[in-house]
Amino acid sequence: MSSQVLPSRALNMQFIKVITTFLSFLFFSYSVTTAAKPPAEYVDKYKNFAITEMSNSGIPASIILAQGMLESTYGRSELATKAHNHFGIKCHDWQGAKVYHDDDEAQECFRKYTSAFESYRDHSIFLKKKGRYSFLFDLETTDYKGWSKGLKSAGYATDPNYAHNLILLIEKHALYRFDAGVPFSQEEFELQKQQEELEEMFYYNRIKTVMTISGVSPQVVADAYGVDVKRICKWNEYNRLDFIPPNTKVFLQPKRKKGPPGKSFHLVEGSETMHEISQMYGIKLRSLYKMNKMIDGSQPDIGEMVALRGQVKNAPKERSNPDIRPPYHYTKPTPKRDNAPTKPYNIPVPNEKVTPTSETEVPTPTVRENGKIRIKELYHVQAGDTLYSIAQQYEISMEELKGMNELSSNVIKIGDKLIVPRKVQ
Repeated sequence: MSSQVLPSRALNMQFIKVITTFLSFLFFSYSVTTAAKPPAEYVDKYKNFAITEMSNSGIPASIILAQGMLESTYGRSELATKAHNHFGIKCHDWQGAKVYHDDDEAQECFRKYTSAFESYRDHSIFLKKKGRYSFLFDLETTDYKGWSKGLKSAGYATDPNYAHNLILLIEKHALYRFDAGVPFSQEEFELQKQQEELEEMFYYNRIKTVMTISGVSPQVVADAYGVDVKRICKWNEYNRLDFIPPNTKVFLQPKRKKGPPGKSFHLVEGSETMHEISQMYGIKLRSLYKMNKMIDGSQPDIGEMVALRGQVKNAPKERSNPDIRPPYHYTKPTPKRDNAPTKPYNIPVPNEKVTPTSETEVPTPTVRENGKIRIKELYHVQAGDTLYSIAQQYEISMEELKGMNELSSNVIKIGDKLIVPRKVQ
């Protein structure tokens, strides 16, 4: 009898293991899938709160949603999940429940709410009570750009990119639609969600990548995408306390030993460091130094060509007395804020739909050529444009234009964005 029971139990145990593994896989798949589309989910969940508060307070719904998205990491920050605080408002004269959270200083006091709706309502009251924001209420509720710039000028945040970040979120996710008090239809929402799923993450140099829209820490990136902060730091060669600047690629997988195909060299402009170049192209910093026969910590001079895919014969000329010291990349304190957390809970919002020109969103420094200043800017391809006509317009060769935009063919489409040089006397 025991000889029959034991195999049966073994089979049962094996069956349980198979089911457990299968359920774990489903849960993991669901987690990865849902993590890839937090913007659409946040908008769908809180748009009616924003519209309600707009009707009560006169604050544009687009501004309310954009601030909530920016400050709460799309509802996934610690303050949002534990205290329903979507706008990072500190205690000040608050008489209600409180929660303590490390921010500008250790264990700072923040307001704790019983629901997200209470947080939205208090955000409206907070802006209306503070006299320095009173001028904003003279603006139209459709003027989201005026509100964004006004919040920045009134001192809501000292981050110089704060207004730009709000406008970027509003336009990227079409939040201005809610300023008319009309939510998306189900069909419009599904189309918007599908677009965001395409843009949420992208692959650069065959590496899963996101693009920051404002200054963040490695911990914020790690929390937003469910990756151990140690891995984010290792893969991007940052320290945990480093400040990742706006418009920076952050890799969610290890970088590679070579840059992307079709881009063999990088022209050094301004005070670019080897670490910044390694982030631009998804190349391990050590590999970049080795390819260019440079000593770790040294920096290339302006105008030098840095190899991205193969060994050079002669090392680039090094910058004399570089200001950069280990860890060889840009670090600075997180921007100070007033009446809100010092470290904004910003989820990195990836770049626009990935095309060979999508990498052109990153601002580039001014360059001097033959005594004239040339500034790189974006050109939006129009009907009838060809690479040849655009190259002639900006007085460069087609090959220069293709190289500047990492294009492997002459094919361009209406709406593409190309880097072009603009002359400034």
